[in-house]
Amino acid sequence: MNFKVLNGDIYFSDEFVKLNEIRAEFLQYAFDSTSIFTEECIKKFDSIEQLLKDGESFGYEYLNSYISKAIDIVNEFGVKEIDNDTFNKNYYLDNYCTWENTLEEIKNENNQENIDSNKINDITYAKLNINSELIKKPFRLKEKNIILDSDKIERGISLDIINKLVNAMVESIFNINFAVIDILKHYNIAQIESYNDAEDVNKSNNLIKELLENKIPQGEEENTIKEIIKLNPYNENIYKALLYKYGDKDNQLEILGDFLGYNNIHEYKHKLLDEYYIGLPNNTKEDINKAKENIVLFANKLGIKEYSEYVDKLNKMFADKVKLEDSIKTKEIEKNVEMATVEVTEKIRKDKKYDKIWISTGIIVGSLLAIYLIMTAYFNSHFFFRTYINGVNVTGKSNKSAQDFMAEKADNYILTIKEREDSTEELNGKDINLKYDFTNGINELLESQNPFLWIKSIFVSNKYTITEGISYDEELLKQFLGNLNCLDESNVKEPVSAYINYTGAEYEIIKEDNGNRIKYDEFYSKVLTHIQNVNDVLDLDKEKCYEDPKYTSEEDVVVQAKNTVDKYISSKIIYTTSGDEIVIDSSLINTWINVDEDFNVTLNEDSIREYINELGDSYDNIGSTRTFTRWSGEVIKVSTTPGIYYVDRDSTVSEIVEAISNGAETTKELSFKTPSATDDYVINTFVEVDLSNQTIVYYKNGELITQGNVVTGDASKGYSTPSGVYRLDWKAKDFVLRGDGYAAPVSFWMPFNGGIGLHDASWRSSFGGSIYKTNGSHGCVNMPYSVAEAIYNNIEDKTTIICRY
Repeated sequence: MNFKVLNGDIYFSDEFVKLNEIRAEFLQYAFDSTSIFTEECIKKFDSIEQLLKDGESFGYEYLNSYISKAIDIVNEFGVKEIDNDTFNKNYYLDNYCTWENTLEEIKNENNQENIDSNKINDITYAKLNINSELIKKPFRLKEKNIILDSDKIERGISLDIINKLVNAMVESIFNINFAVIDILKHYNIAQIESYNDAEDVNKSNNLIKELLENKIPQGEEENTIKEIIKLNPYNENIYKALLYKYGDKDNQLEILGDFLGYNNIHEYKHKLLDEYYIGLPNNTKEDINKAKENIVLFANKLGIKEYSEYVDKLNKMFADKVKLEDSIKTKEIEKNVEMATVEVTEKIRKDKKYDKIWISTGIIVGSLLAIYLIMTAYFNSHFFFRTYINGVNVTGKSNKSAQDFMAEKADNYILTIKEREDSTEELNGKDINLKYDFTNGINELLESQNPFLWIKSIFVSNKYTITEGISYDEELLKQFLGNLNCLDESNVKEPVSAYINYTGAEYEIIKEDNGNRIKYDEFYSKVLTHIQNVNDVLDLDKEKCYEDPKYTSEEDVVVQAKNTVDKYISSKIIYTTSGDEIVIDSSLINTWINVDEDFNVTLNEDSIREYINELGDSYDNIGSTRTFTRWSGEVIKVSTTPGIYYVDRDSTVSEIVEAISNGAETTKELSFKTPSATDDYVINTFVEVDLSNQTIVYYKNGELITQGNVVTGDASKGYSTPSGVYRLDWKAKDFVLRGDGYAAPVSFWMPFNGGIGLHDASWRSSFGGSIYKTNGSHGCVNMPYSVAEAIYNNIEDKTTIICRY
C-alpha cells in the first residue's frame, strides 16, 4: 500500500497491512467493550472485598471471548496448536494483560500501602497511546481515563475504582493483538511483520525533534519523514508536525492517518484553520479582502475544501459596512422629503391671519393644494412614500437613483439561511456570480405610478417584485450549497420518531426528535425563489425544508400501540403447583413485549420460553440423575431413568401468550409432560467416556448402540483428556489430524471440545487398560474402528458427550 507525503512515496508492505488490520480490530474491540464492561462491573461488585475476592476470575472470564477471537485469527494463519491455555500462559498473561496488576494496585491502595513497582510483573504496554489527541476524540474520550457518568453509580464501589477497572480492561483487550503477532512470528508466518522495537521508536522520536527544530537540511526533509514513519508509523507527533509545517494539499496525510487509525486528522485540520482565521486582521475593508485571500490559501494548503464559512463571515463584515452606508443615504432622502413638507407648512404658518373664516379657509385650502401640487410634481419622477422593490426601500428615489441603488444592493446581496438551534449561514451573491439588471422593470414601475395618488402611499405601502434581469452560475450555486454546514453529513441529526418506553411502572410515549435533516430538492427550490425575489432571509423551518420524523407522538398508530402494551401489562397469570403460586405480572410481562419501528406490538415467545425453562429447573422431575458441571459453570442433569416428567414448555408458552394478548387475569395448574428424545435437553441419548476405566458407551433414545475400550490423553506428557459435559460440534469422514510434528489420517472425526474429539486409531493394536498413562493421545479419545464407525453412523449434532473419572 502506497501513500504520498511531500510528493514522496511511503510504502507499506502487505505484511504490515495485515498487522495493521489485526491491531485495528482489537483497538475497536477495546473501545466497543467500554459500556458493556462498565455495566457488568457495576452489577457484579458491591464492595472492595467482593472485588478483591472475585475480580481476577471475573476479568479473565470477560477476556475469554476476545482471546477466542485471537485464537481464531491464529488458526486462520494455519497455526492450529494454540488453545486458550497455551495462549494465556505462553504469550499473553505475563506479557500484555494489565488486569491483575490493576487489582493489585487497588488492593494496595485500599490497604493504604504504597505500591512497590518492583513486585509487579513487568508489562509490555500498548505501543499506541489510546488516549492520544488524534485517537480519543473519535471514541468520545475526554480525559486520560474513560470517564463514567457518576449519576449512574449507586453501588458501594467508588467511581475512581470503576474507572481503573474499565481502563485496565480496555488496555488488556487491545494488547491481545501483540500476543497474536508474537505467536505468528514464533511460528514463522511470513504474511506478518513484527512491531517496531524500542530502538526504532527512540530513533524516530529523535528525528521528529530535529525536524521540528529545523535541524534537518531542506533537501533531506522528505527522506527524513519517510524514515520517521517507517521506524514508528504509530507516533502521532509526526502527523501533527507535517500538518503544521507542510499542510496536506492532496489529503494524502489524512488518508494515511485513517489507515493507521488516526481518523481524527480531518477534525484536527479544521482546528488549525480556526486558529489561523482568529489571528487574521479585519479592521478595514483592505484587511478583510486580504484575509479572504489568506484563508483560501491556508485552507488549500491543508487540503480543506469546506472553507466557505470563513469567507462568508468576512463577506458579512464587508457587507455590514456597506449596509451602514446605505442606511445613512436612505435616511438623508427621507429627511429631504420631510423638510420639503415642513417648508410648505412653515410658509402657511407665516401667512397673515384673516379675520374672516372664509378667507382663512381659502388660504389653508390653497396652501394644501400647493403642497399637493408640489408633491405631485415631485412624485412624477420619483417613487412614492413606503415603496419597496424586492424588499429594498426606494422611497423618494428617481429612476436613475433607484436603479443605481438597486444595483448596488444586488451587488452586495447576501441570503441569510436560518437553521435550527439558532444557527445561520450566508450565501453571498458574488459566490455564485449573481447579477441583477432591473432597468426595464424600474422604468415600467415608475411609468405606471400615478403621481396624483401620492398621498395614498402615506397610509398604504407599495411592494413590488422584479424577477426579470436576474442571472447566476448554477454550478457555483450547487457547489456552494454542497459545502454548507447544514448539509454536512457530520452535522446532520436524523429525525427520530416518537417511541414507547417502559418506566418501570407503566408505558409512556416519548416525543419525537425533529433532528435537522434537510430535504435537498425543497431546499434548493426555496433558495432559487429567494434569490429571484431578492429576499434576504430563508427560514428553513417556516419554508418546511426539513425532513419530518416518520411518526409523531399524536399519530393514531402510536396511540394504538400504547393502548395495546397497556392492555398487555394489565394481564396477570398465576400458576399453581405443589402448593406453590407462580405469579406473572407487569414486572415480567414488560420484558416480553416488542414494539417495532412501525409500532407493531408483538410478544417475544423465545423470552417466554426461556422463563419457562427456568421454571423447569425448580419443577422438572427427571428421576435419578448424574450431575455434571460444564467448563462454563452450567450444571447439567443426565438421566437414564424411565417414567420421568417435566414442565410442558409448548402448552405453557401458548397459555401465557393467549392470556397476555387478551389482557386477562387467570389462575391455573402448571402443565407437565413426559420427555422424548426430541426435547431440547437430552434425557436418554448420550456418549459417556469413563476416563478411569478407559471405556466408552453410546445410548440413543435409551437403546445401547455400542460400547468398547478407548485410549485417552497421555497423562505423562500433560495431555490428559479434560473431564466435563460437552456437545458434539460437527463430524467428518476421512479427516487428517494435524499437530506439532504429526499428521494422522482418520476415518471418523467427531470433535466436541475445541481440538479434542472422538476418532478411530488404526495405528493402535490395543485399547483400554493403562495405555493412556504413558502412551496416550494428545487429548482425543482413540477408539477401535468398529466402535468409531457405529457412533459416527448414529450420532447427531449437539449430542451430549460426558467425560468423567
